[in-house]
Amino acid sequence: MLLSLQPLRQLTGQYLPARPRPRRSNGALVYESQTFRTKVNYQFTRALSARVIVEYDSTLANPAETSLLRTKEVSSEVLLTWLPHPGTAI
Repeated sequence: MLLSLQPLRQLTGQYLPARPRPRRSNGALVYESQTFRTKVNYQFTRALSARVIVEYDSTLANPAETSLLRTKEVSSEVLLTWLPHPGTAI
């Protein structure tokens, strides 16, 4: 299941859950993973634009079923684009 929201043209939010099938032997979940992603695009001028992506990932593991560790991470990406004239990007 993917849930995507776009409250503004420049702002996008996504929720990406991942829940694998339970084990057949006892029905216990092995792990559950969730990702929340927000992306912002902004065009300052015709030649200058920026994009920022912030992502939160969490993994909830069942220690009785797997050796995965419980994790919570936040990462970000920033891209600044300058097009001084057509055909050239910096």
